[in-house]
Amino acid sequence: MYTFVIFLSEFLILFFLSRNLLTLFQRNIFKFIKHKTIATYLFAFLFLPGTLIHELSHYLFAKILFVRTGGISLLPKHLDLENGYTQIIFGHAKIGESDIFRRFLIGISPVITGIALIIGSLYFVNSKNYLDTWPGIFLMAYFIFEIGNTMFSSHEDMKGSWKVFLIFAVAVIAVYLLGIKITIQNEALFEAIKKANIYLLWPIVIDGALLGFFKVLSTSLQKAEH
Repeated sequence: MYTFVIFLSEFLILFFLSRNLLTLFQRNIFKFIKHKTIATYLFAFLFLPGTLIHELSHYLFAKILFVRTGGISLLPKHLDLENGYTQIIFGHAKIGESDIFRRFLIGISPVITGIALIIGSLYFVNSKNYLDTWPGIFLMAYFIFEIGNTMFSSHEDMKGSWKVFLIFAVAVIAVYLLGIKITIQNEALFEAIKKANIYLLWPIVIDGALLGFFKVLSTSLQKAEH
């Protein structure tokens, strides 16, 4: 049980760190580069590999679930928000209408793909001792940074997902009230999750360090302006 709780906690921490980091990153890049179009394309280029994987995940899951698909666009655009800030949209994949369950799976597909890539790649480079050199560490850190900050689904991706969560919650409550006990006795699964808990510390540490850096930078810039 504790293994699952730790995994869920790390996942939530990474989610909030990623959201805050991207928001702060965007605000700072627009402060440095006054031209919004240039800033948008520069910011999008930095996250291009992660964006490609994100949109391909939507596209491939839709294909697997027999949902109509259109094209994939990686051209970024910026939206001026009511609070005075600007939001950058990296890209999108055209997905046809489907039922709520398939829509939900397609919506969370980048999260599933992202976690699998982070855990799988770290396991691979660890087994091959590729982290014994600084170039190997840098490339792995950049890869994890890309995936960890682009895998989370947007509000549009999760549109209507509350219905699935509601059905799941009702099912869990029904199982509890009926006294049905569900146990998973799979040592391989628990060992995999334990390793995942260790590997997920990588993107958490990277995002935490970068978030701290940008907060210090933002504070310094504000003091300099005054």
